[in-house]
Amino acid sequence: MGQLALRLFGAPQVEYDGQPISLRLQKELALLIYLATTARPHTRIALATLLWPEHDERSALAALRRTLHQVKVDLGEGVLEVTPRLVRLHPNLELSLDTQRFAGATHQCAGHTHPPDAPLPSCIVSLRAAVRLYRDDFLAGFALPDSPAFDEWQFFEGEGLRAECLRILALLTSYYERRGDHEQAIEMARLWLVREPYHEPAHRALIRLFALTGQRAAARRQYEACKRILAERLGMQPHQETERLYRSLEDPAASLMVHPQTQYTRSESVYLAYQTIGAGAIDLLHVGGFISHLEQVWEEPDLARFYGRLSNVARLILYDKRGVGLSDRMESPATVEQRVADARAIIRAAGSVRVVVFAVSDGAAVAIPLAERHPDQVAGLVIYGGQAKGVRNADYPWGLTSEQYQRWADNLVRSWGGPVNLEYFAPTRAHDERLRHWWAHMQRLAASPGAVKAILEGIRDSDVRHLLARIRVPTLVLHRRGDLSVPVESGRYLASHIPQARYVELPGDDHWWWVGDTQPLHEEIERYLSDLSDQSLFKRASSSE
Repeated sequence: MGQLALRLFGAPQVEYDGQPISLRLQKELALLIYLATTARPHTRIALATLLWPEHDERSALAALRRTLHQVKVDLGEGVLEVTPRLVRLHPNLELSLDTQRFAGATHQCAGHTHPPDAPLPSCIVSLRAAVRLYRDDFLAGFALPDSPAFDEWQFFEGEGLRAECLRILALLTSYYERRGDHEQAIEMARLWLVREPYHEPAHRALIRLFALTGQRAAARRQYEACKRILAERLGMQPHQETERLYRSLEDPAASLMVHPQTQYTRSESVYLAYQTIGAGAIDLLHVGGFISHLEQVWEEPDLARFYGRLSNVARLILYDKRGVGLSDRMESPATVEQRVADARAIIRAAGSVRVVVFAVSDGAAVAIPLAERHPDQVAGLVIYGGQAKGVRNADYPWGLTSEQYQRWADNLVRSWGGPVNLEYFAPTRAHDERLRHWWAHMQRLAASPGAVKAILEGIRDSDVRHLLARIRVPTLVLHRRGDLSVPVESGRYLASHIPQARYVELPGDDHWWWVGDTQPLHEEIERYLSDLSDQSLFKRASSSE
């Protein structure tokens, strides 16, 4: 039995036993393609109706008989198995289809446990092979004008393959960008645009990659090309996300405004979302406040600038804690042990050996046990606006009482989804409509009212005072003097109970670290990181250990 090879990406090509075959009839080729692609028997009447819809049944069946005979003449007796009722390719025929190999390559990752957007290196090899197979669209240039049913089948078959190719190219672009292999990422993004010239996400990917590699002029040209194509072919203007990306190119800190790609890792059975930005010598793990959403943070320009400046001096690692943002939701509040395990999972996923932890607000309740228990992974600790205990009592006379806290939390949950509590978190911008809109949107994206209720209960019950005296890593405690959310005495308490901690009291009333005068905050963090680097207390996964 011989071997039949069909190349169906692009103009169809047929080989039999390694020799190119030129079939004499257009519908002979269509029949062969249809039988090979569908991989099952078909009744004679179904094939006759598909290929000769304008004929009556008798003449359509006669045309099918002539075509079946022509296949035998051109390819030999062993290609088809024909019965009085059914037609199929012979079951013993060795068949090679590029579309079949493409599908096999793309489905290789289907049984893996990794998230769809975080493929293994072995998956990448297969996906690259699939991209190489996709020379052009399915049966490009081939058509049967007098067979609408075949034309419809060809269209939908081709659209499915094309959509899968675009998905792979988007995934590969993102994969290489996350790994910092911008040359490969640009190659994939360009292929993506070749296959889909009107697809804005592909244009945005290429604009972003050009910006990341310092090719600002190329990024601007790509934006102009996108704008022109959309206007000329679709009568559309670029999406606001494309416009926002373009405007960021005009900002002196534009590279900081480019959204980093979100990645996933597992901690036990929970998927955690994280991002990295910057390429500094130091890894800075940011442990955020009670809610976050990695995509939404970049929609607040001042917060994006704050993180951008940090990424000039460190490789910044951001993540959504379990239960909020893009990380898995939880049925019950996370324990301290789970929070610490999650932070360690993020450190490993980011390829770090040791990090400096930058904790804000209630993130201190994670950072403190992490630093105390794992000084092998934590080279230093920066705490801003933090506290050692959630509510006040006789030996911790700061903050809200349990009853006051409960009333505050109940009001927050009742008003969730609106710009609630800005007067405490950012009093200097409490009436800023842009910030109010962003904060309301952040709440709705980050957590449901029920989820935030459980988070607030966890904050209420937190108490890490017993760990403070056991911290042995260099610690910087920062607090604004007029903080309306966490009183300044909380910062003073932390600094006085952590051995050799350095305490800096900053001017201002805002609790949010990126609001108000951020210059003193940046200067203190940068000075601290510089001192740590000089002391060689920091290590990276790439170092020779």
